Amino acid sequence: MLAWLAGEKWKLDTYRKYDASGNAEFEPYCVMASQALKRIVTPDDEAGRSFGKTYDLAFGFGGGVGAWRKFDPSDTYSDAEIEGFKTAYRNSDRATVKFWHALERAAHRCVRTGKQTNLGNRFSFTVENGTLFMTLPSDRRLAYPEACLVSGKFTRELRYRDNARGGWTDYGAWYGTLVENAVQATARDLLAAAMLRLEAAGFSIVLTVHDEVVCEVPESRGCRRALSREDPEATPGAQNLVSPHRANPPRKFACNFKTSGPLSLIGFRKGGHGSL
Repeated sequence: MLAWLAGEKWKLDTYRKYDASGNAEFEPYCVMASQALKRIVTPDDEAGRSFGKTYDLAFGFGGGVGAWRKFDPSDTYSDAEIEGFKTAYRNSDRATVKFWHALERAAHRCVRTGKQTNLGNRFSFTVENGTLFMTLPSDRRLAYPEACLVSGKFTRELRYRDNARGGWTDYGAWYGTLVENAVQATARDLLAAAMLRLEAAGFSIVLTVHDEVVCEVPESRGCRRALSREDPEATPGAQNLVSPHRANPPRKFACNFKTSGPLSLIGFRKGGHGSL
């Protein structure tokens, strides 16, 4: 998702190749791990692939050693080595780094001037009665009440009022916060739209688990045929793919639609690794 929003072309191409071929050579986390570790990492290399996942998730939202330790608290790598991995990530994912700062600059500019600020990737910011709004590609808006700019640890930072923990408190938002909000909210919008299409196509949703939708349908139903289509207005450049995964009982399909990667609105790959 982050790669798609940021326009990280090489990473998107990797996902497309893997989705199209299933070739382990293009498994995204293995590709990232191979680049960072400077050795070939395959899906059979569990430690190597796990490194790739930590590498992508820890550094994708601007994190460093602290973020890495939350995913991997072991002492496998020293702080200095992790800093080196962080630098490697930012050198390889330049469009992502550019997206971080562009989103933050747009939010700051909107708060400072009070004027709407648009980004080319269909995000925009507006201020209404002291509340900063981030408009998502779906046109849904995220609200940051009483937004203002204050002196931060390194530079000016966005501050707003937050009640996520049951009471209103001041919260400082840096670019990592804004990007995480944008990515998670857009992923939610795509999942919600996919659920509506599933039900409209006659697929009864049994449950959702994080970024997955599970449907139980008669074996004769074709998940791919019913749901593989494109929605260029809502998600330009995103490809809708779906693949059913057979599950027990034997005359049923559990169609598991996962929305975690950057390419297809609804998709599934055996083992639980799908892409959006």
